[in-house]
Order: sequence, then structure tokens, then C-alpha cells
Amino acid sequence: MIWQAIWDGFVGFLLFGFLGFIVGMCFMFLLFTKGLLKREKPLSKVFVILFWIFIPLFTSWEFAALKTIHIAETTAKGSATIAIDQLEESTFPAFHDYVTKNVNDLTAGSKAPTNEELAHTFYASSPKTSSWISKSVLVWFLDLAEELAEENIAEQTGLKTEQVHAFRLMQDDAMDGLFGEAMLQLKGGAHSLIGSAFIPYYLIALLIWLGCMILPAVEIIFFARNRKKASN
Repeated sequence: MIWQAIWDGFVGFLLFGFLGFIVGMCFMFLLFTKGLLKREKPLSKVFVILFWIFIPLFTSWEFAALKTIHIAETTAKGSATIAIDQLEESTFPAFHDYVTKNVNDLTAGSKAPTNEELAHTFYASSPKTSSWISKSVLVWFLDLAEELAEENIAEQTGLKTEQVHAFRLMQDDAMDGLFGEAMLQLKGGAHSLIGSAFIPYYLIALLIWLGCMILPAVEIIFFARNRKKASN
């Protein structure tokens, strides 16, 4: 699966790079048909030759870069979805069973354990290896369930809003009714967070391309203005 993802990314990179090159060439031919690439001075002719080379190449790079960032974003969202699906199918049932079987030990203190403490003690007692992502997903789910409980079931359970806690919800089996809705919100929130994290990379790639296009744009604009003045 990893090699397939790498291959798909490489093919996408090449295809979008080629598409960007075609777009750049079409833009150059448009300028050519408008007469905006005709020069008389030797230095200006050198600039035009460089424009024919670098504008398509930079546009190709821009398309390839945006595709690469998009692939990375899609891969990150896919990894988050896999982690959440794993939580839904196996981790949370085992976690729920762990909490219900160890109620006395977990309530030995004066306060109910926090969601971070619950996740830590669960994975510490579990024979399965855990990653930072899996722990974070579990804690995030518990936090979401508490928020939903504050809105939907605080009155039904007779608890005050500040008393609503994922640990107590599991004791009352109230977590089961929140499971599906919290999972949907968890996936949506994870994808939104990942998408927001990748926005700066899209902007950086766009700004680099715009920066490379400044000199050609300025030169062509000045040429068009001078040609218009000469014709008048």
C-alpha cells in the first residue's frame, strides 16, 4: 500500500507538471499572437527567449508542487480516518471494557480521572503498542463526547454541566448513544484541522510562483505600454 501511494503520488506529480507546462506554453502562444513578444533590441530578445523557457517551466513546477501538497494532505486525512476507524472498531470497545472493569481502581482518588489520564492508563495496561496519534484520537473523542453530553444528556442524567465527564458517562452507559455522532464529528474535525494546516503550504507555493512571474509581467506590461504610446 505504501509503494502504491508513492507510485500514485509520483504519477500525479508528473501528470500535473506536464499539465502546468502545457498551460505555460499556451499562455506564451497567447502572448505571441497578441504581438507582446516582438522585440527589436538584442537584450530584449534574450529576455523573450528566457520567457519561453522559464514561464512554462515555473508553471509546470507550480502545478506539480500544488499536486504534491494535495497528495500529502490527502494522505494525512487518510491516516486520520484509519486511526479513527480503528478507534471505532476496536480501540473504544476495549477501552470501554477496561473502564467498566476497573471502576473501583479508577475512582480510588477524590476526583474522576481526566481524559488524558484515562487514555494513558488504558494504553499502559494494554499489550498493544500505541502511537501518539491513537492516544490523541481517543482523548479527542472523549472530549467530543463530553461536549455532546453537555448539550444533549446533562438534563437526562440529572448531572450538572460541570459534572458531565466521559468517565461517568461510561459508567451510566450514556456514552453508547453518543458514539456514532461523536465519531462523525471527530472525522469532520480532523479533516478540517488537517486542511487548515496545509493552507500555508499552498500559499507558499503560490507566492513563490508569483514572485518568479514578477519580472516577466513587468517587462511585458512596460512593452505593451510603450507600444501603445508609439502607435498613438
